[in-house]
Amino acid sequence: MSDDGQVFFREEQNFRQPWVWAFVLLPMILIACGIAWQIISGRPWGNYPLPTAALVANEAVLIVIAVWVYQMGLVTEVRADGLSVHFQWLWRRRRIPFATLHSYRVVTYNPLREYGGWGIRYGANGAQAYNVSGDRGVQCEFMDGKRLLIGSQRPEELARALDLAMRADATPPVRAHGWSDD
Repeated sequence: MSDDGQVFFREEQNFRQPWVWAFVLLPMILIACGIAWQIISGRPWGNYPLPTAALVANEAVLIVIAVWVYQMGLVTEVRADGLSVHFQWLWRRRRIPFATLHSYRVVTYNPLREYGGWGIRYGANGAQAYNVSGDRGVQCEFMDGKRLLIGSQRPEELARALDLAMRADATPPVRAHGWSDD
């Protein structure tokens, strides 16, 4: 897929759900409290205490993980030569030529029941999903029968962009204020 600037749609989604950040930050807070306890009180923290240096090393690893999760996100683009989905900081870009698409449609789905959650997931039926949050997206079916669900906060706009880009006389829309709907 070339980078010729003919972009019909672009969406960036990041993991900003409170439950994700509770899961990421809670261990950091607990270890920071343990470090503070050992430094301020001079006594070991917990039943099986670690040296303060080991706690600091663990905290550093957790900070790196938090920054990684914050930077990670799903970037979806519809370009003149195909569809591109990319989980930044996690997975390589997947480029999908339009010639391989059999069909696509806007769907509402259950991420937990159908795919086991969010991220790069596989459903029980063999379908793959790239999703970050929510329960809406565009279900793509390929010529070989495989399926890919692309989660989106703007699935109707994504489907319209696919419609437009796949036309022979396709011209990208003019965007005066970026890619958001505001």
